[in-house]
Amino acid sequence: MKEVENQYNLWPYPTPIDDMDKRIENGYRDDASPNEFWHVFFPEKTFNDKLKIFIGGCGTNQAIWFALTYPNSEITAIDLSEASLKHNKKMIDKFNIKNLRIEKKDIFDISFDNEFDFVVSSGVIHHTKDPKKALRKLIKAGNEKSAIYIMIYSEYARVGLYYLQDIFRYFNLQPNIEDLNYMLGLINGLPKEHYAQVFMGNNPGNYNFSHFGDEAGFVDSFLHPQDISYTCLDVENLINDSGGYFQCWLNNERYYPHFLRNIPEKISIDQLSQFEMGDFTQKILSNSAKHDFIIRKSENFKNIWHNKGDISCELFIEKRLDTINIEEFDDKSQKWGKVRKNIYTFDFDYLEGIIWKNLSKKIHINELFTVIKTKYSKNLDKDFNENNLKTTIHNLWKKGIIVISRV
Repeated sequence: MKEVENQYNLWPYPTPIDDMDKRIENGYRDDASPNEFWHVFFPEKTFNDKLKIFIGGCGTNQAIWFALTYPNSEITAIDLSEASLKHNKKMIDKFNIKNLRIEKKDIFDISFDNEFDFVVSSGVIHHTKDPKKALRKLIKAGNEKSAIYIMIYSEYARVGLYYLQDIFRYFNLQPNIEDLNYMLGLINGLPKEHYAQVFMGNNPGNYNFSHFGDEAGFVDSFLHPQDISYTCLDVENLINDSGGYFQCWLNNERYYPHFLRNIPEKISIDQLSQFEMGDFTQKILSNSAKHDFIIRKSENFKNIWHNKGDISCELFIEKRLDTINIEEFDDKSQKWGKVRKNIYTFDFDYLEGIIWKNLSKKIHINELFTVIKTKYSKNLDKDFNENNLKTTIHNLWKKGIIVISRV
């Protein structure tokens, strides 16, 4: 891990933020935000901002964001980089933070056992020599009711990136400005068909360092000394025998083939496992450079909601906060609504539009069924029933635009 430590001391990553309070006011958030994704992480319980949180590999900004965003929580964080820790300590003093304990430590040296409510590790274990061992350490740190958020690299959109890493190693290019500029020039000369264009955003010939965040982000992508990526099936193998169970992806729209039409009857996609479904989808789209997912320590949460049979009318549904309305439901013009989630745009059919229109707040599925039968039945098939509703709810969940919960 010494090479990894040296890189992050030379190029602290992400770029240190000195005005995190203002960034938060302007909407800056972490992908592992409990407030925004609470029922994705914890579908069985109501929101609680008094958490014991552990961040395994906090980098420059993540621990400060958590400390300022959740002042009632107790946060413990570790990192290898002295440069990152120095920035964190500077921000602790600046904001007079009292709820954060941070120290320099290798993830393999932690000894927490059944201690934390929420465990976060973003872009860390894929930079270790033994990611499975690192994952076991993180899972062990969580208590029995904890959720563990993990982000690791995805292989699908990074294939071309690894070709470039190999090329740069041929010439022993180093993380200095002269070599970085040479690498950037080479990247801008790549054919538009090169596999790396997918990872870089398909803007041939027009890349600069800011496209990768900055020079530190460029180094992190192209010159990292320890870098492993995963297919969906690899994620399954990583989690097996780790002490935890895969609950769900953070962003389902990357892992379910919502784009397919006119599927032959002999192709039964629903028979695929959750990981096979994700692999199938990404081997068509190939646009995911990372996997974000949640692990639980109880088998009761394994693959939750993946099977339509898991959906009952006793559950609740609500909109994902990161979904953007583009077009409202309009019965007169027969427009049923349109939303955007990340890079995807979804045009609703009539029933989807009705459901979305009635999600101004979290709603019990039984109540939603009653509302639909009472107000909209004249435009629905006469045989419309609870199973139709559950099927549509499941499809919206697979598109990543609603959350299903037990409370």
